[in-house]
Amino acid sequence: MKRVFTDRGTQSAHTLAEVLERMGVLGASGEECGVVRATVESFLRWAGRRGRVADREAGLAWLGEVRERLESERYGAVKAGLATWFHLTGGAKVGTGRCGEAGETPRSALVGDGGGLSCGGRVSGVAGSWKEAGERFKGFLACRAYSKNTMECYVGWARRFCRWCLTSGKELPEVEAGEIRGFLEGLAATQVVAKTQNQALNALVGFFRHGMGKEPGAIGEYLRAKVSRRVPLVLDRQEAAAVMGDLEGRNRAMWLMAGVMLGSGLRQKEVLELRVKDVDLERGSITVRQGKGNKDRVTVLPERIREGLKAHLGARRVEYEQDLQEGAGFVPLPGALARKHPAAARSWPWPYVFGGQQVIVEAATGRLMRWHVHENTVGRLLGEAARRCGVVRRVTCHALRHTFATLALENGADIRTLQELLGHHDVSTTMIYTHVMNRPGVVTRSPLDGLAA
Repeated sequence: MKRVFTDRGTQSAHTLAEVLERMGVLGASGEECGVVRATVESFLRWAGRRGRVADREAGLAWLGEVRERLESERYGAVKAGLATWFHLTGGAKVGTGRCGEAGETPRSALVGDGGGLSCGGRVSGVAGSWKEAGERFKGFLACRAYSKNTMECYVGWARRFCRWCLTSGKELPEVEAGEIRGFLEGLAATQVVAKTQNQALNALVGFFRHGMGKEPGAIGEYLRAKVSRRVPLVLDRQEAAAVMGDLEGRNRAMWLMAGVMLGSGLRQKEVLELRVKDVDLERGSITVRQGKGNKDRVTVLPERIREGLKAHLGARRVEYEQDLQEGAGFVPLPGALARKHPAAARSWPWPYVFGGQQVIVEAATGRLMRWHVHENTVGRLLGEAARRCGVVRRVTCHALRHTFATLALENGADIRTLQELLGHHDVSTTMIYTHVMNRPGVVTRSPLDGLAA
């Protein structure tokens, strides 16, 4: 479903049946009516479970929750369906301007009122309240397909800025670029790192333009946080071997995930979202799809876990076949693949390699699917293994990636090859590992050890 159905009539529908009937009059197909029916029923169930009024604000909250579980094409259909419901029931004003080609979902749907986001992502008019500015900003981030973590981070900075302005006695019409400068200098006084201050700056500039509806203008010079240099936490060979040995005897799936992070250099999110089709056991390679920065790359598959991974995939195939027999087996698909190849949602190449223990119900469609292992579970199991092995340092999933990079350099890998394996945009990011490796021929013995007793 790509269209938002609008009706210029003055009488609003009151029930789902009336909405579907009016959509038929407006020329909606049976498939489009089905999308609206499934979307509205899911939304109303969600609102009922939480005791919320099913208004436009609740709709925005619901869309924020389901967006992380849906691929972009399906999310666009759900958003258009909910916009149609609100418009035909008089629950919200939904813009009718189109973005791009004819029939494409307007980006103003469910974002603000009549003065919401335009097709170019710019806010028309100054927001009337902090709440409206926040809704506009969240709508802009959603339309630009920012990741969930980035959206939460930027909205968090916007909220902190709002509280700071209210504490200073500044109302929204009075807020100018000087307030950004004062807020950033206040952050520097709390001894935040420079990256945090820059992140806040980017978030607030976007909040001004796309939330408040103002141009921040020249912010001017301000007190900048001191640029700090940190070295990554790297496990030595004995610690890494101890953690892997502990996991191998206790939790085979976690052992394999830790082996992929330590032996292939994948990030935690990349391991969790790894698909069956992206593991090449014959060639000994792993293909990372849509990694950080939406980039693909190919990295090495450790020989040590190859047989274990092969056995794990065999067990996953049995589990997948059982899910199909029980009416489940669906998986989320990236991009527009669900529209181009709908059968791929239940085909073997697409399930997650490390599937979760339970089958869940997709809120928007009601389909039964098996999601990947929860990220908190991975971090918890890894931390418990490190404590059992007596590792004093805090071992995280990213520490395994750091260890992969450092040991690869010590084993003779060149920096450019390592950059490709890690998926770094700039080689200077990879160079940080040269400062924590044991480099033969450089200072490996303290001068104090050479002094006479």
